[in-house]
Amino acid sequence: MLAACLYFSINKRGSAMRLLVLCGISASLGTLGLTTSAEALVFEYTKINLAPVANARLQNAGTSDGIWFPNIFTGNVTRNGVPFYIPSAGDNYWSSKVGIGGTKSVTIPVGKFGVSRVFTLMNTFWGSSLLISRPTVEFFGSNGAYYKKSLQPDFDIRDYTQGPNTNVINQTTTMSAFMWTAQSTPRRLDMQRINLPSAFLTETLDFMVVTDKGTNGLQRSFIGGVTLYNVVPEPGTMIALGGGLGLLLMRRRKNR
Repeated sequence: MLAACLYFSINKRGSAMRLLVLCGISASLGTLGLTTSAEALVFEYTKINLAPVANARLQNAGTSDGIWFPNIFTGNVTRNGVPFYIPSAGDNYWSSKVGIGGTKSVTIPVGKFGVSRVFTLMNTFWGSSLLISRPTVEFFGSNGAYYKKSLQPDFDIRDYTQGPNTNVINQTTTMSAFMWTAQSTPRRLDMQRINLPSAFLTETLDFMVVTDKGTNGLQRSFIGGVTLYNVVPEPGTMIALGGGLGLLLMRRRKNR
């Protein structure tokens, strides 16, 4: 338990305070002789299937709302140590380029408790670092937690095609995940790491919303994968820990 507490307090930064509180609760329950488990601080990856909200197929040609994505990259795949699930058949990604112009958005249901990080596979068609209206990803918790990530072109996100538009990523929170060549042109699909505020550790991430306010020929973003990094187990254990802390505080007051 101590090792787990030290690991997460050092490595989660923005979530450090909430995790240290959980460590303190668990340690306090141990002093009361109550059973606890280090699983309260164990994290796992949860892959999200985008098929229910998808409107296009990655493997299709670019002229048919796809990106010439190789079929061998679909299914259960791991990139940069993070697992993703990309359906092989049917529509498997959401593209703001599909349909008529204007602002586009998609709501992705999640329903997972204690999410610390979210990994996405996102790029743009075209793209410009001069745009004021950037693609955004919003996260909504079950008890008011909220976070909005604005994706900066030529830093967080870039064109999926090597060409005259955006070609740069920061190589820290955004890294290359897939690279291939189609129509004699280099293509790519990048991975973003988005750290959520510590409030999400004690709430359920109900859903996330991807929004694009660009236009065809200038900027249109798309998302081809989502994976969560979330606490294991779910709310029951956290409630038990909270109750144990309350019991400890009551005993201390009586002993004063």
